[in-house]
Amino acid sequence: MDNIKKIYKSDQEEFYNSRFDDFGLIVQADGWTSESLAHYYYERVLKLINISKPNSRQVDLLDIGSGHGFFYEYLKTSKLTDNFNYTGIEINENSCKKAQEKDPGLNYICSDFLDYDFMGLNFDFVSFIGTFSIFKSLSELEFYDIALANLEKAFSLADKACILLISRFAIPNESLDKFFSEVLKISPFFDFDSTLFGDYLVLTLYKKKYVLDLYRDFKESESKTA
Repeated sequence: MDNIKKIYKSDQEEFYNSRFDDFGLIVQADGWTSESLAHYYYERVLKLINISKPNSRQVDLLDIGSGHGFFYEYLKTSKLTDNFNYTGIEINENSCKKAQEKDPGLNYICSDFLDYDFMGLNFDFVSFIGTFSIFKSLSELEFYDIALANLEKAFSLADKACILLISRFAIPNESLDKFFSEVLKISPFFDFDSTLFGDYLVLTLYKKKYVLDLYRDFKESESKTA
């Protein structure tokens, strides 16, 4: 796994450093084709977290592959930062430093997520927003190994759910059954959305307690309107 991680990190650095050189500090530096497309996917993730109005309690969010910090920038422009206790972690040191320069008071961690010790810290939600899009030097099996290792660790840190926004091209159609069999080992409570516009799919893994809480709230709401 150590060698796979090195290859993966090298691919990430080569791609995103090149994107920054080509575009500068705009969303295209994080691999998006346009700001509107990035915002479309950011909003999709927010809907899954179900943040639409101020809450009495901040949502603890870990954003894995936080890049140059554009998801948090979207939270700012949408006036949602007060709803979140946000932490970003980014494997590419150059991207992470640019994000830290934009928001010096924010908690950005420059590290490989698999290597970082969170020391028992947990989050309500953990997200991968387009994190697994660059895999040019890895075989399909190697990509599976690193993606699933990341997903398993992320799920262990999530109290409610783990959200994976992943490239359609990362999982060939003929490999979906295998992928889902591995996902089921992590959690039987998952939802897969392949209807999104563009090049991404969304996989959401839910914690059992969160599913039961949602069901209880639904039944209480149903009984009140009956």
